[in-house]
Amino acid sequence: MVAYEPHPENADLYRANTRGLPVDLHQVALVAHNRSDPAGASTATAALVVGKDYQGVKNTWRHALAPYSHYKGAVETVEVQTRSFDDALTDDITFVKMDCEGAELDILPAVQSWRNVERLVFEYSFTKRRDMPAFWDTLATLREHGFHRFAFKDFTGEVDASAWRHKHPSLWQGSTDALVFCLREPAP
Repeated sequence: MVAYEPHPENADLYRANTRGLPVDLHQVALVAHNRSDPAGASTATAALVVGKDYQGVKNTWRHALAPYSHYKGAVETVEVQTRSFDDALTDDITFVKMDCEGAELDILPAVQSWRNVERLVFEYSFTKRRDMPAFWDTLATLREHGFHRFAFKDFTGEVDASAWRHKHPSLWQGSTDALVFCLREPAP
């Protein structure tokens, strides 16, 4: 298993929870492209907005790269290493579960090669980009890469894609993000 977690405290927690397991943790944030390095180096840095605590509970789950954060005003940030998703994806990876707090909006349509990935599960951050045509374009791009048999879950229950087209013609009307499950035949 290969995992990516940019926040230092969460990476430490991940290491503690997976001690003794065959996990290769990289303490970096995955991005579509490393824009800060015009030479195309595989790593660069970015500001990670730290999630605000809620009612005295330490928030460890709403950290997001600055362009995708929903927090406004004064925020705590941590400078983290980044790596492009294409550089992170290796031939031995067959299953990808992606929850990037909004970065998937740019990562998914930018992937050059899904290599040997047969299963893809991702959270699509409708709470950050409500534009349904962008969502359908992302799915069309995934189809071009051989993914099919999409299933959707919007945290209120499983949803039929054709129903989504009628319920959400141009803007997502829901109040949550959605999970998308995709299948692809093994690479030849």
